[in-house]
Amino acid sequence: MDVNKASVRLASEWVRQEFDDDAVRNISEVVYRLRLESGDLGERMIREDEDNGEKLRGRSGGFDSITRDFLKAMILLGHMKP
Repeated sequence: MDVNKASVRLASEWVRQEFDDDAVRNISEVVYRLRLESGDLGERMIREDEDNGEKLRGRSGGFDSITRDFLKAMILLGHMKP
């Protein structure tokens, strides 16, 4: 696997073009919910917040940079084609 600045730059550009902020947040929210699934914490948080999951969606934003890096890694490893 050849990971160099040029390949990372190309992967980054492709991720920016194909996945807008809302698409990245959608993925991050799913990941966040999966991580909370153990123990029903996610559903309890939604009930307690009483906002239909908007606060949970906001908290999932902490995963956005990881989501973008994961998408880049998938390209660099050949699991996604730009």
